[in-house]
This record gives sequence, C-alpha cells and structure tokens, in this order.
Amino acid sequence: MMQNFVRPASILLYFLAILVFFLAGMSFAAFTGVAEDEGLTGGATLLWHGLIFGMVAFVIALFVVLKATHRMVVAVNRILAVVLLIGIAILTFRFFSINS
Repeated sequence: MMQNFVRPASILLYFLAILVFFLAGMSFAAFTGVAEDEGLTGGATLLWHGLIFGMVAFVIALFVVLKATHRMVVAVNRILAVVLLIGIAILTFRFFSINS
C-alpha cells in the first residue's frame, strides 16, 4: 500500500498536479483581477494563490494515488500532461501577443 506512493507514475502525478494547479491558481488570480492596483504586492498575491492551488492539488493527488489503480494514475498523468501543455501554450501566446 505504501509502495504506491513512491512509484514513478505516482511521483509524476504529484509533480504534474502541483504544476498544473499552480499555473491554474496564478491564472485564476490574474484573470479575476485580484492583484490589480496593489503595486509591488500584486506579484506576491499571484504567487500565493498559485501556491495554495498547488498544495491543495498535491493533497488531492495523494488521495488519488491511495484509492486509484496504477492504470488510473497513468491516465490522470496523461490528462494532466495535456492540460499543462495547453496551459503553457496559452500563456506563451498571451505573452508574445501582449509584447508585440
């Protein structure tokens, strides 16, 4: 049972969940305007929202690994990888469209 937590697929799930939801938390805070008109604390506010989303996703990933089969963990990894690539592509597109 405990060996499920340290399998390579499980470790990848933790990493992907933290990354995806870190980006999602920062994007959510940016899109809702939480950090507008805060000056220098705006970046820290975005970072804080990303960290909170990432830590919640890590706890959820621990429960997923505990309850799910190995095949299910691999399927969730594939979904999170695609979501991460789409998120990075969207943020990259926004960055280059704003700067040009």
